[in-house]
Amino acid sequence: MRGRACVALIGLAASASAVADGARFSVLLEAGSTGTRVHVYERVAAKEIVSSRAPDKFPPGVQDLAGQGKAAAAAYIEPLIAWAEGRVPQDEWAATPLRVYATAGARLLDAAAARSLFDDVHAALAARAPFRFRRGD
Repeated sequence: MRGRACVALIGLAASASAVADGARFSVLLEAGSTGTRVHVYERVAAKEIVSSRAPDKFPPGVQDLAGQGKAAAAAYIEPLIAWAEGRVPQDEWAATPLRVYATAGARLLDAAAARSLFDDVHAALAARAPFRFRRGD
């Protein structure tokens, strides 16, 4: 059942891609076992995309938040969203899709712990993120 933990966290997805839905920017939170990297992609031409990436991972790994509740998830999300906000113009925030991908660390969790973590991260994003995302299960 541990493989399903990965799928649960990947469920926080905006749209198929920034290029496909016409958004100029796209934000990806790559939640790994030792930390999360933030990627911001910008479409500069029809088939040309440039990216910027946070220079360092934001530790700890996402699995370390399991069981710590919504406040811990909110504290974890804050610097990630702040970094992305600094790279996406404010007038584009509402149109910018946000995706969260979690694989390696999430595989360490059982299904119930992954679901709880997923709920906490979703609540933190709903309260803080100015970007466009939807919950997918």
